[in-house]
Amino acid sequence: MTESNLEQVRARFLKLSTTVCSDALDAVGITNNAVAGVRPVWDCRAIFGPAVTARHIPASTHTQKAHGGFVTSNQCKGGEVIVVSLGGDIENNGYGGLVACAAKMKGAVGTIVDGAVRDIDAFVDLDYPVYAKGVVPRTARGRLIQDAVQVRIKFCNTTVDPGDLVFADKNGILFIPPDRLMEVLVKAEDLEAKEQAMMEKLKAGWDPLEVGAKSGYEEMLKK
Repeated sequence: MTESNLEQVRARFLKLSTTVCSDALDAVGITNNAVAGVRPVWDCRAIFGPAVTARHIPASTHTQKAHGGFVTSNQCKGGEVIVVSLGGDIENNGYGGLVACAAKMKGAVGTIVDGAVRDIDAFVDLDYPVYAKGVVPRTARGRLIQDAVQVRIKFCNTTVDPGDLVFADKNGILFIPPDRLMEVLVKAEDLEAKEQAMMEKLKAGWDPLEVGAKSGYEEMLKK
């Protein structure tokens, strides 16, 4: 996908929500790509972009020459979302202010972590969106190292490959296979239009059961 195409697709996704896009994933038969429990750690905007993946593991039996977060940032070309696998660890920091600054300078649009992060004030000052399972002051140094970058990773209940599309907002996180991207987007826009039409009828005082029946709400996610 060219940079121009990515920006056009990003703009269309960011007019939607992860909830309607999750429904679209279900409708096209992709049923395990929504993640629960990873939320924005500050009042940041929604993010969309290709995944740059990183896997962190306990440091007990391994060493690293450079801080993993800086290595990951160097993989960014612009417009990506950094996706960090910590195996759900909320006791040790998996992402902080310095690496967020490096990522933003390389063009990343945000970071999601299936564990804990720190330096919330730095994220705010940088205007850099970060989503995580929790917040902790403890450093990763001596506790976690980066095991690999740009490989398939486990992230909560699903797997993520480099280049998978990430969509994150306050409702949660979605991962979309690149080869199904436009199919999901078109379906999501269709569902959004139908739901907005239902909302307008409800606001106008229509009977809820009539709105549900006439819209075919229970059938919307069937192919």
